[in-house]
Amino acid sequence: TLASRKIDMKKIHFIRLNVLKLVDVLFMKEVLGSFDIIYSVGLFDYIQDKGLEKIFRSLYMNLNKHGK
Repeated sequence: TLASRKIDMKKIHFIRLNVLKLVDVLFMKEVLGSFDIIYSVGLFDYIQDKGLEKIFRSLYMNLNKHGK
């Protein structure tokens, strides 16, 4: 678990939203801000390549300088 790895859960924010919002760079920057880490499990398996490219581009643009 995260707690057993001594990760401060107060610094982690889980966000639940419609995946289509992830293609909107302005929404991402204005509403969600930028991130150190973006993590997803299984989501991208179900999105066609064209949409996936847009999502990846938007997510990448919202990473902090050394984000992953």
